[in-house]
Amino acid sequence: MESNAQIEVIIPLASRLVAKDWPQMCRMLWGTLISVLALPKEFASVSIIGHERPENLPLGDRCTWTAVDWDPPQRDDTPGKLNDKGIKIRQGVQDAFARGVKWVMFVDADDLISNRLPVLCDLESHDAVCFENGYSWEAGTDWLQRVPSFHRVCGSSWIMRLSPALFPMWLGVGNHRVCDLAHNERQHALIKENARIQTILAPMAIYCVGHMTATGFGELLGHKFGTPFSIRLQLRRIIRQKCLTAALRKEFSIPDSMVTDGK
Repeated sequence: MESNAQIEVIIPLASRLVAKDWPQMCRMLWGTLISVLALPKEFASVSIIGHERPENLPLGDRCTWTAVDWDPPQRDDTPGKLNDKGIKIRQGVQDAFARGVKWVMFVDADDLISNRLPVLCDLESHDAVCFENGYSWEAGTDWLQRVPSFHRVCGSSWIMRLSPALFPMWLGVGNHRVCDLAHNERQHALIKENARIQTILAPMAIYCVGHMTATGFGELLGHKFGTPFSIRLQLRRIIRQKCLTAALRKEFSIPDSMVTDGK
């Protein structure tokens, strides 16, 4: 039985051979699934794509698993891990298109989504929805960091119409790229295509940092959120801090296991 949800959330999962801490990565994935599946069933379903399937996934009409059989990258091969993630997302997009899915969202296996998203996004009148703001958070801590220009630093920041016009290369109708570009390049490409973009100002996603279990993006980016580059950046971090309240936990459906992680 297939889901009739408006949006298919595609989650690329790194291989067990790549993860620095596989059990921790699986716990983070569970937090992401709890958050996404807390959204209305008519709004979102989930497709997970990876090498080894974690135990006890809530598989069903709203959550599916697709196994891949190519060799995973080496643990210290950051470009290879980025490429592996991209190929998994591409397969998810192609599979979703073949099933008639109309909208896709790419979400990392440790990020969290606001339950306000279905009310705030306007899919019918747009080609893409962009999250202008978001949060970063290290699981187990009591503070979030507000992140402006969130769509430039986190991949879990776009909802995109699944059409040949926006995914021409991946869907085999052209040799240029639009929504299949990196998240920090996507806005410019969409504007160039005269796409209709809805920008949501309220924070719609949490980018979890600090655990470094899988893809090595923190190493690639200098661990942007975790390293104090200067006194000015430290002050900016303090100004942008926001307490993890009960209301925010409810909004992002954050499970107890993530709040107490490391405590």
